[in-house]
Amino acid sequence: MRRQFRDVTGGEQMLSNIVPGLGLMNYILGWFTVPAEVFLRRNFGERYYTRANFFAGLILLLLFHFSASIIGMLNPMGWFFGRGGSETSPWMWTIIKWYFWIGIFHFLHMWWNDIMGHPVHSFSAGKSWLRPVGKALMWVMNRFLNLVVHLLVRVLPGYKAERLEDALPVMRDVDTFTERFVEPLFLFIVAMIAGGAGQTSVFFWLFFSIMALNFYTGMRHQAERSYVLDIRDQLIESRQLRAVISGVPSDQDSRSSQLQRVIVETAKEAEREPEVMDTIRNQQPSLADAVAAFNARKKKTESNTGFSEDVPAAA
Repeated sequence: MRRQFRDVTGGEQMLSNIVPGLGLMNYILGWFTVPAEVFLRRNFGERYYTRANFFAGLILLLLFHFSASIIGMLNPMGWFFGRGGSETSPWMWTIIKWYFWIGIFHFLHMWWNDIMGHPVHSFSAGKSWLRPVGKALMWVMNRFLNLVVHLLVRVLPGYKAERLEDALPVMRDVDTFTERFVEPLFLFIVAMIAGGAGQTSVFFWLFFSIMALNFYTGMRHQAERSYVLDIRDQLIESRQLRAVISGVPSDQDSRSSQLQRVIVETAKEAEREPEVMDTIRNQQPSLADAVAAFNARKKKTESNTGFSEDVPAAA
């Protein structure tokens, strides 16, 4: 199971229990992401861009279109939300038609990739059409940020030029930068144009789409970061286990100390009930090897000194 970030607020689920309607609002916001992504991205995964998501986005756009038409009929003088009549949402109807055909094209493209033997990851969120813009903006920002980092870190103790160069540029992931900053900025500019042209329904649709895209894209990027951290933690724990097995002292941190305590307690439990080791060896063979190595050193220490060892030699 993937480990989650520590969140003292309890996260989205806790906040949904405290704030009435927050869960429903987040659910509805998820619908807003679909039309925005259909227009902004390409090359989706089959389990990310589904028929259900496509129809959810279509229903959302139709609701905005018809609600704007109803407001226009009830508001012929243009006192609320627009100029009234058919002028309320002509852009929205055009957007709906383009959404339908572009959405169908995405499905055909996924089908064609499967036929040609070039499928993308089924959970792929697609590649942004604005990626070249994001790449150019990120290059400009990195020129400034790299200079600032160079000026700041040179005065820090333990400065190593070669390590700093390996860490630069500051921003490297073009896709993340584009999705988190460039796409919302683009939608904001279009929303301002629509609002200035009196396309109220388009303005509000884009306004909510910006919030939805930021929220759900942030959640996806956090999940991707969690996956990377899981892999890194496994590598660190593997090094610590190898250190325990070989008896080589390892760097001490809270997690390393916790791992050593687990090994000691597991060894004690296995000494009382030897059959426990069979289960551990089937489920966590690395831990079983560490416990076996600890027991071997413990017996050696007892035979040489007559005293029992309570902590691994790596401690």
